[in-house]
Order: sequence, then C-alpha cells, then structure tokens
Amino acid sequence: MKIVDLSLKFREDGLEVIGTKCDPMNAVIPKIISDLNGIVIDVSNLIDGKITENDIDLSKLEENSFIVFFTGNKEKTDFSPEISMTLLCELIDRKVKAIGMDFPILQGYFESPIKDLFSNSEIFFIENLDNLDKILEVSDHFVASIYLEHDIGEDNTCRIVARAS
Repeated sequence: MKIVDLSLKFREDGLEVIGTKCDPMNAVIPKIISDLNGIVIDVSNLIDGKITENDIDLSKLEENSFIVFFTGNKEKTDFSPEISMTLLCELIDRKVKAIGMDFPILQGYFESPIKDLFSNSEIFFIENLDNLDKILEVSDHFVASIYLEHDIGEDNTCRIVARAS
C-alpha cells in the first residue's frame, strides 16, 4: 500500500502554498470527504491535449467515483488539456462524483454551454493535482480523502491524500 499526497504545493513569499483547488459547480460538498474510490486515467500520450471518450476505457468508470486525468504536462505553459463535451456527458451519465486533473482548469472553461451541463449534477472538479505518477507506480485505482481548507466560496483550496494498493 502506498499513501500519496495529491495536493500541489509551491512556495510563495517564503511560505508553502497549496495550489489544488475544488470547483463545486452546483454540487454541495462537505468539508471532509473520505473513502472516495478513484481511478487515474493516463492520457499523457495525447499530442493535441483533447481528451475524448476514445482515449479511455469507459468500462472502468463507476458511479460515485473520482475520475482523474494524468496529463504529465503540468509544467508546460503551452499545453492546454481539454475534456471533450461528449466525454463530459458520458461522465455525467455515469454519475461520477468528481473529475480531476494535474493541470489548472482554464479560466472560462466552465462557462456555458459546459457549465449548463452540470446544472443538475452533483459532480465537482479538482484542479492542479500532483504526484499522480506515484499512484500509477502502484495501480490506477486509489481511495482518496479530500479536505477543504475553507468553506466553498471563500477559498476553494483543498488537500487530497490517496491510498493505492
């Protein structure tokens, strides 16, 4: 078993800052979520950064799970991953609990029509995840605990610890 902190950390003004953020969309999120089953989907071989339903094994998606996309490109400034509308619809239909990636979700990405897709769902998004490669060293499946640093709306910073075996 391997315990991995998936929270992105960086230094700002001499302090360690957490850069992992949660976007609740329309979901009501408690401050602590534990034992959330997750799967890391390795999409690091994508050239154009567009993640579609053809890039993943849809049979691995389970209801109430945390689907995380590993792009392996979080350091690149010229890389902008994008989840296709068709795949987003598939994730909604399968009633996943959360969607995450190792990259900042671009400003404006969750405006209409995409934001409208989530108006009746309880799915939330997590951006700037770290150490996904360490999960993949063990397995693509993990169990996560998520702790929101503050109430949603004040600051959407969150800590995530995963257990892979």
